[in-house]
Amino acid sequence: MKENRTFIKEKPKTILTTTLAIVILALSFCFVSSSLNINVVQNKPIFTYNESSNVDYNVSLKKNDYFDEDILPSGEQYITSIIDKVHIDYNYDFSATDQFVGTYSYRIYAKVSADYNVDTNTAKQVWSKEYDLVKKQEKKVDDKATFAIDEQVDVNYDTYNKIINDFKRDYMLAVNAKVDVIMDVNFNITYKDRKVKDSASLVTSIPLSEQTIEISEDYKANDQGDITQSSVIKRFNNVFVFILGIVFAILGIIILIKQWKKIIEEDKKQSQYIKKLKKYLHDYGDIIATSKEVPKTKGLNVIEVVKFEDMVNAQDDLRVPIIFCETKKNQEGKFFLISQDCIYCYTLSEEITKGGKHDNKKEDKE
Repeated sequence: MKENRTFIKEKPKTILTTTLAIVILALSFCFVSSSLNINVVQNKPIFTYNESSNVDYNVSLKKNDYFDEDILPSGEQYITSIIDKVHIDYNYDFSATDQFVGTYSYRIYAKVSADYNVDTNTAKQVWSKEYDLVKKQEKKVDDKATFAIDEQVDVNYDTYNKIINDFKRDYMLAVNAKVDVIMDVNFNITYKDRKVKDSASLVTSIPLSEQTIEISEDYKANDQGDITQSSVIKRFNNVFVFILGIVFAILGIIILIKQWKKIIEEDKKQSQYIKKLKKYLHDYGDIIATSKEVPKTKGLNVIEVVKFEDMVNAQDDLRVPIIFCETKKNQEGKFFLISQDCIYCYTLSEEITKGGKHDNKKEDKE
């Protein structure tokens, strides 16, 4: 007899049950995911700093017959022919919520520029030049939460006005000119291994080569920055959906475990059946004949034999072959022994798969 290999028959019920378990697990994942609200909290400040800037000025006048004051305050219209100096005060304060280390630098310079009117709506710069008033200063900060810059400069108006007048005369150009007195501040600080680099500019604009002028300022009075830390917060958005997802997950896992155990047990049963069948065919192959069909029992007295050795003993007396027919592929087989008025039947199935019913233990000892 050709040996049959053990296999697990994929029944539609098994496939359906496994598919159902997978679908339930997928639904549980969807429920749990939708019930969680995952927020990435960005820009949570761990270090905050403020920049405060201020520019103030006054105008010193030359001796004249019309003004009793020697100094005029800011915010007025000034006659350029009697301007002596423009005195400018620059104040910059940096304060933070915690101590830091780093450096800062600043420089004050006068930038003279001339713009030419290309048309009635467009003016383009044709020349500019910078003149240092306070050369670049670099300072170090160690474990402090603040630093401040206070500087004063005097701008000799005639000096820069003459430069522009000479430029206009030499190139015969009608230009709009000004001198921007600028304080540039740069800082590079470190807080808990996090670096911050930033800058600020405080500008005072003084028109040149005009009969009267109005001085303007350009700067941010207050500015703010920070160092942020991102964090992930997971919290329940819908507790009911979350619990439902957990229940579905448990249900799906239970179904899969039961199905897995069932398949293993079924495979074990089939393996025991094949093992026992091979033993019988090997030990008694000379008296066993295989058949594709179950012998007809009509008119015969069917005797259910409990032990296979009884079949062998009966065959020894009757001297007829034992007929074997597999009734369930790799699961159940029957042995028949036919006499004149009766038929002996031994079933190889339940007594093997249920752990030794009938003669299973005895035959295993043999």
